[in-house]
Amino acid sequence: MSEIVTPGWSPDRGKFLYDQAFLRNVVTVDGKPEIIDNLKLNPTAGDFRRHGEYVMAGRTHISTVTCLEPGLTDDHIDQVRDLVRSHEGGESQLWGSVSRTNRPGFTVRALANRTEDLMHLTTSVADFIRGEFRGQGPIHLRKY
Repeated sequence: MSEIVTPGWSPDRGKFLYDQAFLRNVVTVDGKPEIIDNLKLNPTAGDFRRHGEYVMAGRTHISTVTCLEPGLTDDHIDQVRDLVRSHEGGESQLWGSVSRTNRPGFTVRALANRTEDLMHLTTSVADFIRGEFRGQGPIHLRKY
């Protein structure tokens, strides 16, 4: 499961701000919640503007990738961490981290200034998991 939150697009190429984004994802296994992820962004609020550098490290875009996979090992998570590190920096100043979940799985959270860079990271993680556990090739999304 993944999502990317961006500031949007404006015809005059100016920054387009949203008032608030609130994402709540609940992943259940056998009817019991395993992962509850709440992300609330309010870029027009005074505190957010004042502490935006702290909250988003000066970035404008955020992405989350969550994966639960019964066969996942610490070695797989290390490989995902290496993938994230390989995408860090660059033009959009991508920065990310990987957190292990209670069940075999992980969550990647990344910040950047360009949708394309977060999308590339997201598909790289998905391609790794698809190849490792499903024997599937890279995913092809029509927009990117």
